[in-house]
Amino acid sequence: MTDKQYADMTTIMQLGRIFADQVQRCMEHAGLLKQGFIFSIRIETNPGDPSRILNNVNLEKSIMDVPRDEFLANSMEQYKFTGHWEVYHDPRREKGSLPSEIGFKERRDLIERTGENRSKPYPPDGLWIGSCGDYSALDGGK
Repeated sequence: MTDKQYADMTTIMQLGRIFADQVQRCMEHAGLLKQGFIFSIRIETNPGDPSRILNNVNLEKSIMDVPRDEFLANSMEQYKFTGHWEVYHDPRREKGSLPSEIGFKERRDLIERTGENRSKPYPPDGLWIGSCGDYSALDGGK
């Protein structure tokens, strides 16, 4: 890492902390944190085409913590991939809650899945990466 890259990253991290503090205050004042909402923002390039940049913003309750219907009723997701913002999910978009300049895509239905019966247990620490370590309960990593 060069000194300039480190300085640039330090500046971006500082801006990220300021933004996170402001969003946290807004969520606290709105009562969203007490209700279990999560806010996330993601900015990344497409590995196959670095000129294509994805911006993604989510405000939702974790689908791991609430039933599917409650997740869908309390979930908002917007992204910018083709140069303009689009809505992936907004439970009230049909009622005109979105600015007219923001388009929207139909969210794919979440697939209801049931747990699978595993023939092998998870490792004791709950993390298993690769086949190294030869943990015997996982057939030596095979």
